[in-house]
Amino acid sequence: MLRIAIYSRKSVYREQSISIESQIELCKKYFEGKECSFEIFEDEGFSGGNTSRPSFQRMMNKIKSKLFDVVAVYKIDRMSRNLLDFWDTYSLISRHGVQFISISENINTTTTIGQMIMLQYAGMAALERDNIKQRVKDSMESLGRMGRWSGGTPPTGYRVVEVEQHGKKAKYLELDEAIAPLIERMFKLYSTGSTIYEIQKALNVPNKTILNILRNPVYCESDYVSAKYLELQGYSVYGEINGNGYLPYNRRSRKDGKKETKSKDQLVSVSKHKAIIDSKLWVSVQEKLNEKASDPKPRISDKTFLAHLVKCKCGSGMFVYPGKTKKDGSTVIYFRCSGKKNGSECNSKFLRADFVEKKVLESLSNIELDKSLFNTSDMNKYDSQIKSLNKNLVKNKKMIDNLLNRLALASDDIAKSILDKVEDINSENKNLEFKLLELERLNLESMNTKNNKEAFYAQVKSILDTFDTLPVSEQQKMISTIIKNVVWDSDTKKIRLEIFEGI
Repeated sequence: MLRIAIYSRKSVYREQSISIESQIELCKKYFEGKECSFEIFEDEGFSGGNTSRPSFQRMMNKIKSKLFDVVAVYKIDRMSRNLLDFWDTYSLISRHGVQFISISENINTTTTIGQMIMLQYAGMAALERDNIKQRVKDSMESLGRMGRWSGGTPPTGYRVVEVEQHGKKAKYLELDEAIAPLIERMFKLYSTGSTIYEIQKALNVPNKTILNILRNPVYCESDYVSAKYLELQGYSVYGEINGNGYLPYNRRSRKDGKKETKSKDQLVSVSKHKAIIDSKLWVSVQEKLNEKASDPKPRISDKTFLAHLVKCKCGSGMFVYPGKTKKDGSTVIYFRCSGKKNGSECNSKFLRADFVEKKVLESLSNIELDKSLFNTSDMNKYDSQIKSLNKNLVKNKKMIDNLLNRLALASDDIAKSILDKVEDINSENKNLEFKLLELERLNLESMNTKNNKEAFYAQVKSILDTFDTLPVSEQQKMISTIIKNVVWDSDTKKIRLEIFEGI
């Protein structure tokens, strides 16, 4: 049986536009003769300019939980009037194995022709994205050529000032002379071999702030040396080289919502602010940073299967530390708090590796033996609320239909009163739809939680069945698939397992 989601939308009441009811009936008629089940999603009074619509979001949540085989609409613009929004939506439902059908446009992705049409949409969406990206890039370059501040929090050691230019206000950076010596000392310490941690202790500045300062071209004087170096690092350099500082733009781009370390379109422009660091010192620091970044990461210890997983209650990681060798040649392995080692005020004691290993395996064994830990008694607690909301929505929609049917016979005064009443009910329906969206999201989460816990149980059982026969390297891999961290509290001598999200 095909599980079909029918989505319908109408932004305003217009005689010439097709009603939600007609959209639904035409979609159902399209599937006549096939064994189908339908679930209807209606957004009345919502624009197609974006996807922030309650019924649409409810449908998408259910698609992610694999509850449908097909999404059907009367017309593509019922789903979205924005090409990129539509393509993003189609890409998501396609990734979840759901087919898409637009009945009036004869688009059916189960057919070869339908798939070819979608390829055309993909090309148009890609072109639109490129156009948007180019417009953003052109805008950034325009700002960059002028060396103007584009907004946000100014870098440490500078403040934002407004100046009058050709009758308009423009923003630039201005040096804070009181902080400049601190920045200069930071660069000199790093260039002479001090570590980030040692600088942090000496200057009482957070590690991340230090790294951001050392990497930022804003502090570097503009000259031939620095300009050539920046070009070699992938920057486009604009402006007249005059000894002032650079203003960087687009240093980090975003991909899938996450910041990348470098943008392909990064640029710097010589601005009006005073630089703090001469080019030779700045380039020297960049080379040391690059050398440090290219160093191989420390290998994982083969002394315990919990290497790199144990954390202290203070938040610091705990590293593997071998104790004194005994007369019989054996060595007791400990975990030590890295924060305490590096001078923090943490009072954590050493943690024996064999002790924490035993506790972790006991915790996993308890899960395997006691499946009742997976409490699913509240799985259906949202059903009655969802049914009640749906019942109210149906009742309100019938009231709207009855009121609209009376319009033709009503006088002007009564017609206005009827339309006001329709608007009130429609507003109430919007609130009900948003409540329904939240309840269905919670209901789907509880269903997914049950499935995730069952999978987790099977995974734990599989690991424990063969764990003792595996080498430490394989044990590390298997444990790291389910355990994110093991947190140690030396005061209570208790450990806490942090399981990966979704389990």
